[in-house]
Amino acid sequence: VPFIFAGVLGIINVVSVFFFLPETHHNRSANTGITFLKALHNIEAAFKDHDVRPLYFAGFLSMLGFAFFTTFISIYLVAKFAFTEAVTGTYFAIVGVWIIFAQVVVIRLLARRFSNQQLLLWALPVLAAVIAIHPFLPNVALLYVIMPIMTAAFGIVTTSLPALVSEGVSSDRQGAALGINGSLQALSQGIAPLAAGLASGIFVITFSFVFGAILVLGSFYIVHRMQRR
Repeated sequence: VPFIFAGVLGIINVVSVFFFLPETHHNRSANTGITFLKALHNIEAAFKDHDVRPLYFAGFLSMLGFAFFTTFISIYLVAKFAFTEAVTGTYFAIVGVWIIFAQVVVIRLLARRFSNQQLLLWALPVLAAVIAIHPFLPNVALLYVIMPIMTAAFGIVTTSLPALVSEGVSSDRQGAALGINGSLQALSQGIAPLAAGLASGIFVITFSFVFGAILVLGSFYIVHRMQRR
């Protein structure tokens, strides 16, 4: 059922984009053809774009770090707290509710008072800390206590970093910049299971959470250095 539901949501998303999302790029003179290698070209372009390159890699590291967390959290819940399939599903449902709350309420309130960069300088270290402490939680209750903190921090990261990328380029490059950013995030989602699986096989499952937190801190370091310039 979850896979079918996700597929239906994907179809609804495509239909909504086709019929209701207006085109923002009106200069059609450039060659904008779609190719199967477009994502790879986007990743190559990220290395060449000196203006927003730090933000691309800050986004890549933060998503890669969080992907280390999502890759093994289910296994961790089963191994440490003996979660059943139903309980695990309930856990992720509650995570989803908190993410919606963070996007609709928390981020909207914070965005009125703080800039995207200020929000990231708070959210990234908080997200790293929450990821790192997961393997050391002594009971299930604390899982749910830190959940709203984690989802709020993650929601800020996933909205503020793309916003900074968009702000860092001219209006005619915003679509391309966000496409490059999306390609790097997709790459992080592909790398994480392979890297985390190998690392956990060699070491222990705790390593994936700690290393994921280190990657998120790497993203924080990049954003912090950009603020000091």
